[in-house]
Amino acid sequence: MKSGQEPQLGQFFRLFRMSRGLTLQQAAGELSVATLSRFERGALDLASDKALVLMQRLGVEPFDQA
Repeated sequence: MKSGQEPQLGQFFRLFRMSRGLTLQQAAGELSVATLSRFERGALDLASDKALVLMQRLGVEPFDQA
């Protein structure tokens, strides 16, 4: 990520997931690992309800920062 650039939701999720020591498979839940990987890389947008479920699975709070 370039300096001064805001992280995308997928990038934030990846950093948060990794800071918790979780693999893609552990975090994916009902999503496929490939789908979660594409989301984290910014190659795929998730519906807001699916992104919310992922964030809840990891315990992401509204004001958390990676």
